[in-house]
Amino acid sequence: MNTDLHNPNIREDRKMAKEDFIRNNRGIASGNDLAEDFLAGIYDRIAARQISLKEDDDLRRREAGRQSIASMDMFSSTAQVRRKKEAFHREREDMVRQSELMFTKAVHEGRQGIEY
Repeated sequence: MNTDLHNPNIREDRKMAKEDFIRNNRGIASGNDLAEDFLAGIYDRIAARQISLKEDDDLRRREAGRQSIASMDMFSSTAQVRRKKEAFHREREDMVRQSELMFTKAVHEGRQGIEY
């Protein structure tokens, strides 16, 4: 039931319901049923907090750390792309301004062409 409730690959409509858990545990006490409120309490506690081995927790933390580093790299890469685009636009604007100045100067001097 722990895996059933906490596995993200199991659709919500397929996860074990409390009633199913109680029904599945009928007759487990030397052929007798455990109290429904006792089983319901177990179900509620497992639903609220996944049973997990320390090794599994450590593995999840390491994996989360790797994903965090990967996402930082992605953001770093995104920031680099943004900075490159900004530098390109600044350079382009400078080139446009210089070209406009050259044309304006040529017009004032009455030249037909522009010398570089």
